[in-house]
Amino acid sequence: VKSDLLDNRLRLNAAAFNTDYSDLQVVFRSGIAPFLFNAGAATIQGFELEGTFLPTSSWMIDFGLGYIDASYDDVIDPGDAFSTSVSTDSEFAMTPEFAGNLGVGYITEFGDWTFSPRVDYAYTGDKYFDAANTPQLLQEATQVLNASASFEYADSWKLTFGVTNLTDELYLVSGTSAYSEGTGYVEHVY
Repeated sequence: VKSDLLDNRLRLNAAAFNTDYSDLQVVFRSGIAPFLFNAGAATIQGFELEGTFLPTSSWMIDFGLGYIDASYDDVIDPGDAFSTSVSTDSEFAMTPEFAGNLGVGYITEFGDWTFSPRVDYAYTGDKYFDAANTPQLLQEATQVLNASASFEYADSWKLTFGVTNLTDELYLVSGTSAYSEGTGYVEHVY
């Protein structure tokens, strides 16, 4: 659904989805080497809602909310050469159940000058970075706050100052693991 409401001051977009996978590809490990296999079946369903609201000509509020329920229906054993702890109880890698964002911006003019401060908040639920759900690769829910301010002069130049991750949240952005293998390593990127 895509809609423009309140004399085009509110835009709302919504989507619901349901996906049935067969031959879902999952990474299994043999020692330290990752191998991609058609590993089973899965169901993924959820919804997304996003919008933009302009309460006045100076204010802009945008927001988004997503929910996803992803589950393995069947996992095929890749064989003796490959170890796996992936089962129908495993969580999907890189798939938080909830995610959301909220941004608020303001625009004001002083003669030839335009000043535009903005604050953005993002929430991401718990997620694993591997299909085996290695505990050391679990990133618990994160909340990140960003802020910026722009100064523009007569549509000729613009200067923007910004801070990403204003609250200095430490969180994983990727990772790999062969923790249960003989090498026993876990790699993190924060």
